[in-house]
Amino acid sequence: MKKKFFKIGLLGLALATGLMATPPADAATIGFDIDWTNSSVAVTKNGRACAAGIDCGVIATLIRNDGAIRVGTGDSEQVDLLTLESIPGFREPNRGAYTISVNLAFSLAQSNGETRNFTTTAIGTLNQRGALSWTTMEPILFNGSEVALSFGGGQGGQGVAQATVTGINVVPLPASALLLGAGVGGLALLRRRKRRTA
Repeated sequence: MKKKFFKIGLLGLALATGLMATPPADAATIGFDIDWTNSSVAVTKNGRACAAGIDCGVIATLIRNDGAIRVGTGDSEQVDLLTLESIPGFREPNRGAYTISVNLAFSLAQSNGETRNFTTTAIGTLNQRGALSWTTMEPILFNGSEVALSFGGGQGGQGVAQATVTGINVVPLPASALLLGAGVGGLALLRRRKRRTA
């Protein structure tokens, strides 16, 4: 009888270990949610701060969408970030070099509910020919998952600029670690029971 319990415990341990090595059928995802309250955008022209675009010719405004997006490994999702608008009366925004600085606060969330807050700064440069280019961001690491954040759009100082979130490598949560713990705990209980009967 004792051998039977011991074999069952070992079987449970082996099963839990095997499950841990095998990824779950559902693809792992990670949530991305912008904190609009703590995010901001500023425009400078030739290194000088603009007063709400009045002395600049370009206004940048955060769009403030609601709702998080979810990405898995290899997935990309876009979220509208800000609008760029040329002020009437100015010749063209491309008469000077503009810098659009976005201070973006956001959170990443895993399916187990664990969330971490991040802040990053993206710099867009509108050159004298009207082309807008954004700085390249370093990948973000969160509990073994790797997520990329990039920016684009708003060409010529007009239109909507977007943030793109890409799951470079979203690691599945080790949910089977609970099974492994249960298997080890079961073995400990069997040993305890064995000592009592002896």
